[in-house]
Amino acid sequence: MTYALGIDVGTTFSAAAVWRGGRDETVPLGKRANAVPSVVWLREDGVLVVGDAAERRAVVEPGRVAREFKRRVGDRVPVMLADQPFGAEALLAAMVAWIVERVSEREGGSPGYVTLTCPANWGEFRRGLLGRGAGGGGVVVGGVGGGAGGGGVYI
Repeated sequence: MTYALGIDVGTTFSAAAVWRGGRDETVPLGKRANAVPSVVWLREDGVLVVGDAAERRAVVEPGRVAREFKRRVGDRVPVMLADQPFGAEALLAAMVAWIVERVSEREGGSPGYVTLTCPANWGEFRRGLLGRGAGGGGVVVGGVGGGAGGGGVYI
């Protein structure tokens, strides 16, 4: 049965939920909790590691980690990881792609629809960057709307 996936990449933690057959269910993303840290760490081979694994590696190599990058969406100044520039949208896309992959493995297939949350005060420009950024990570986004308590408009 097809399911819809909702993803909230928060400033400090990220979470996901599926909707199937009129019921919603939070998806455990971490080993100890449903939410994972919104943290990205750059491996030496250029691969971005996210969540709990990124948090653990950041202790040893803090120059390769990005936290709170969601605040930088729309900023023209890149986030630097080990002297390599990254747009905040690219880091967000890596986080979203990892969450979609994790949920798809758990559910036995890809979602039929993906919705991303964003802060309610984000205008069309930043919502568009979020949707296109996630799309650049290979995720087909059906909607971007206001986050918890947000009441934003879906596009």
